Amino acid sequence: MQIVIESSVEDHYALSRASIQSRVRHFLRRHEKTIHLVRVRIAPANAPIGGADRQCQLLLRAEGIAPILITARARNTTQALEHALQHAVVKAIQARKRQWIRNLNPLRVLDGMCRQRRRFAAA
Repeated sequence: MQIVIESSVEDHYALSRASIQSRVRHFLRRHEKTIHLVRVRIAPANAPIGGADRQCQLLLRAEGIAPILITARARNTTQALEHALQHAVVKAIQARKRQWIRNLNPLRVLDGMCRQRRRFAAA
């Protein structure tokens, strides 16, 4: 799994690149065989006073599923990264489950789509 970190935030003391990489590897350890690339982008957010000041974007590219893009905002960099990673894990599990169902019986998926079209056409 390749991890690319892009940061435009000046306060690097909160999270170093090594700690960001270790957090990403920890959260995505169950999916590290299928995920090829994780791009982490940390930037300041234009927020009102007292609002979310940091924005974290995660882009996951995995084998057999569409790229997953997640954006999280929080008061500091650590919280934004944690929220984005938690959401990424859920989205990765959902995408893998959908892929597994499609591979299990592709005709079943197509049959369900045809039934749905007929139901909406009749209404």
